[in-house]
Amino acid sequence: IVYEEDSSCDFIITVLSKDDDIHFSHLKELVTSSKNACGNITFINFLNKNSSSFYALENEVLENASITHTINDLGGKTRLYNVYSHLLERASNTVNTIYIGKDDALLDFNYYLVNTGRESNNQMRVEGVLDDRSSKNFRGTIDFIKGCSASIGEENENCVLLTDTCRSRSLPQLLCGEEDVVGAHGVSSGKVSDEKLFYLMSRGYSKKEAEKFIILGNFMSILESIPLEEVCSQLLEQIEKEI
Repeated sequence: IVYEEDSSCDFIITVLSKDDDIHFSHLKELVTSSKNACGNITFINFLNKNSSSFYALENEVLENASITHTINDLGGKTRLYNVYSHLLERASNTVNTIYIGKDDALLDFNYYLVNTGRESNNQMRVEGVLDDRSSKNFRGTIDFIKGCSASIGEENENCVLLTDTCRSRSLPQLLCGEEDVVGAHGVSSGKVSDEKLFYLMSRGYSKKEAEKFIILGNFMSILESIPLEEVCSQLLEQIEKEI
């Protein structure tokens, strides 16, 4: 995908299974964003629980351009994601991710976002839920290269664990070769807050309903960034089925 100078365009990429057979999806996405370009790219994985999905993204964002990727990982047994983004001067890059792990699913995320130019801005937000015996590995790195003064890099990952048999492993990293930057990272992993559950259950909701509302609340801030309302509604409907 090539964004010419001053261009703007949104893309929706969907992979899905129409039956329960074993399927395989491999997508390598190369994105170049020229000066002042703006775009939203949404990837949706609707594969069945027997299938595998491999997704690789290389993203170069040039001066004053702004690109947002929203990854919705909702299906498949084995799911591997590798994301590399490189920002030049005053460029902006956002990588949002939603994931749901069920049964024996294996999820692996490796995100590496690089601030090279001055006043560049990298944002990484990941929201997920694990159930049954599923497991997830997440490695998120923001790298401030020397010379990228006045740049920002933030990464946040939140994982809700619905059983004692699922596994969540996270390794957030900030690499800093420049002093004049703002970097932050945070990871949280655990069961739904007892206080939130009590609040909703005291108003008549069952524990299962309360957990669903809390998880949907975590996801909504990412879903709302998808530019097409029809796609957002379809995703929300599928997420409600999955959880």
